[in-house]
Amino acid sequence: MKSCYYTKDPIYFIDKLENDEYFSIARYNDGEWHCMRDREDRPKRSVVNCDKHRYFPELQQELLKAVTSEDNAKHSEDEKYFFQASLYWQPPWYDDYINWGMKVKFLKNDYIRNILYNPNLWIRMFNILNEKKS
Repeated sequence: MKSCYYTKDPIYFIDKLENDEYFSIARYNDGEWHCMRDREDRPKRSVVNCDKHRYFPELQQELLKAVTSEDNAKHSEDEKYFFQASLYWQPPWYDDYINWGMKVKFLKNDYIRNILYNPNLWIRMFNILNEKKS
């Protein structure tokens, strides 16, 4: 199976903040994947995510465009854009990755939550951000 994900230590992102390295993280979790998979060839299991945000065709198109864009793939390789997914890349999700021609690799797991649940990292991140504000 081709690798479509990679991992980083959460400290990596805090170091980027500390060093004024700009980056963006797009979190593709269950709701985004369900929206992208909302095709005619499967039953419409849900039309809203867990936060009650409605799925709509334009959202599906934009989510897919972001992960199939050559420009985003380049910026992802340059570590300016990070695409994070908490799925474990088992079928049918991996099949979608191949079938949709996705160009970006995904960070595995939820790094925001990993930082949130580690008090030392959370405090370090807030101290860095507060120092930059002053």
